[in-house]
Amino acid sequence: MRKEMIFGALAILIVSIVLLPVAYANVISPAQADGVVAYQTLNNQTPLYRLWNITNNFTEVKANSLNTGADISWVVVKANNERDEIIMGTEDKDNDVNLQIFNSTGQWGNLLEASSDVPNSAYRAFDIAVEDISGDALIVYENSSLNTNNGLAYRVWNGTGYSDELPLDSTLTSSPINWVQSTHRKGSDEIMVLLHNAAGDLHAALWNGTGFDSVRNLTLSTATTSNTKEHFAFAWEGTSNEGMVVYGTGNDLAYRTFSLSAPYWSTEATIALGNILDAVRMCTDVTSGYIGIIWQDGGNDVNVRMWDGTALLASPPAEDSSTEASGANNANVDCSWFNSTTALFGFSDVSSGNTGLLSIDYFNFTKPNTWGVSDLTTAQTTILFASDDIEGLRFTAHPTPHEIMVVVMDSAEEISLVRWNGTGFAPVGESPIETSTEVLAGAQEGVGFDWFRYDPVPNVTLVNPSGNNFDESTSVDINATVMDNGVVGTVLANVTLPNGTIKQVTLANRSGNSTHFNI
Repeated sequence: MRKEMIFGALAILIVSIVLLPVAYANVISPAQADGVVAYQTLNNQTPLYRLWNITNNFTEVKANSLNTGADISWVVVKANNERDEIIMGTEDKDNDVNLQIFNSTGQWGNLLEASSDVPNSAYRAFDIAVEDISGDALIVYENSSLNTNNGLAYRVWNGTGYSDELPLDSTLTSSPINWVQSTHRKGSDEIMVLLHNAAGDLHAALWNGTGFDSVRNLTLSTATTSNTKEHFAFAWEGTSNEGMVVYGTGNDLAYRTFSLSAPYWSTEATIALGNILDAVRMCTDVTSGYIGIIWQDGGNDVNVRMWDGTALLASPPAEDSSTEASGANNANVDCSWFNSTTALFGFSDVSSGNTGLLSIDYFNFTKPNTWGVSDLTTAQTTILFASDDIEGLRFTAHPTPHEIMVVVMDSAEEISLVRWNGTGFAPVGESPIETSTEVLAGAQEGVGFDWFRYDPVPNVTLVNPSGNNFDESTSVDINATVMDNGVVGTVLANVTLPNGTIKQVTLANRSGNSTHFNI
């Protein structure tokens, strides 16, 4: 790349570009990211894991994660985009929450029992979210099953150690927290945390990167449809500081919007369901304000909606009123965006001969408002890849290509996977990866998958102009070489002018190479 600047007087040129190295094992690229799946097995206190790599297959079983001390019900896996690491949290049948870190050398370490007193291992009373800028991980968890308790606790993992345990108080009625759900905002260190207690109350708490912001927090409802179901979800819009929460109340799906600017939370709006809300998932398009919503109610009806940043779009597909019920405390509906225009939705259906239960029904949405089907009963069906009725499923989108990994748990206590490759579903090497789990009939989500997401800053090599002093009207070339694991779209240089002001200039690509620039 090259940029010419013409000065009207004798000038001293100072160009500021930071030099940072890039050399790590699990760095993502425009074409590939590896992944890791971790899961529980019957009568085993150590989570197993496998690695996914460029061969599009999983490695053999790896059993050298760290022992958690009891049989496991829940597994949460979150990758870090700022560091080459994975953080895993588990909840076990001794009502403990344990944390451990998979580091850049491929080893698990930093085992910590964060809690020894969650109320009930049937529910997930913890969650993990990674701050998008700092890479620090916020771990929120219940640490007291006492009915006099109305708060919980949190710690922060900073890459080298865990912080001390700190309290997170809420305005809820004194009752232990059954569910915790955390969602990070892209391009910030903010995280929205939803807390649902045994009294059926739902509270939203905003983490601002250093602490919980009491001004923007809100008790969303003190009368949700259930005190045991995870019938709620939050999603941030992709290009704003706003988001949306949905939750069950009565026989309705309720929703509110959220903004970091006052008045923060909108009033509650509802969609009549005719049944209580059982399970709901949301998915964000990171390039716009679009948020997909898919839910299942107590009558096993599945419905979808699309939020465009302003309103729910009209003319959604008609519901499927005969679907497979989700696991007791799990969800078998989900959605994910696989490019900037298209989202993929999926659910577990019921069909004649029972073969439909071994696959997923799926359909697309394309912006601005085109659904792939007008009736969910006519959705397409994936290849058969499960072993029995699918009770829980989770979509995880690849950080760069148009892939989505789909992980399911079925009523035969098995864990299976299938992969969306951008145009259709492809089998995943060895699937199922586990045929005997501790979780019965997919009642809990005892498996977690994530792609490695480490995306280091570019390596910039500055090539100074010949000399520092230039006569009036002299053209000056600013040259630099930029190397990155991904595609370099724009390069900016800060130029300090003779009067001390700093001018930011956009450098033009001279080499024509998308990853190696000469400026």
